Amino acid sequence: MGIKKLGSRVTAFQFGDKLSRVSSGFRLSYKDFKKPVEPAHFDNGVKGAYIVQCNRLVFSYCERGGSSRGMVEFIKENIQNLAKSNPETEYIVKHVPFQHPAIMGYYNNGYHKRNDVANMDSKIILLNAEGLQTSQGGLEKDFRKTRVLSTTPSVRGIWSPFHCAPHKI
Repeated sequence: MGIKKLGSRVTAFQFGDKLSRVSSGFRLSYKDFKKPVEPAHFDNGVKGAYIVQCNRLVFSYCERGGSSRGMVEFIKENIQNLAKSNPETEYIVKHVPFQHPAIMGYYNNGYHKRNDVANMDSKIILLNAEGLQTSQGGLEKDFRKTRVLSTTPSVRGIWSPFHCAPHKI
């Protein structure tokens, strides 16, 4: 197993003929990929400090699959710049044979999100990665379907079809 330093945040580990890139603070074992992220407790006494919600992004790809061309291009060209611009997030590149490429985002509240990026260009994959990183990590809420609840009763009262005269044709 050989180790190469590729940048300030990305390190390459050589497994046989496969090259995997992970961030510098990651322990390499299969159990760490399956372990969920534990929720963070924000009792540090700092009020109003911005805490990045996404703490880990995992990029999975297949070297031979045609749907992973954009992901391989993204890993070769853009992942180091992304890691340098966001040092608070851990970036993991994982080789998964015979699977479509995907990006998994792990958040401080224990949630995780997955974006499938099969047959996408490297620019679109960069937008997906930035979207996962800036996301809150919670469930998506639909704000259009909120009901308006009033605490005061209406002056006219509640409408009923029995209040008016019957309709004549």
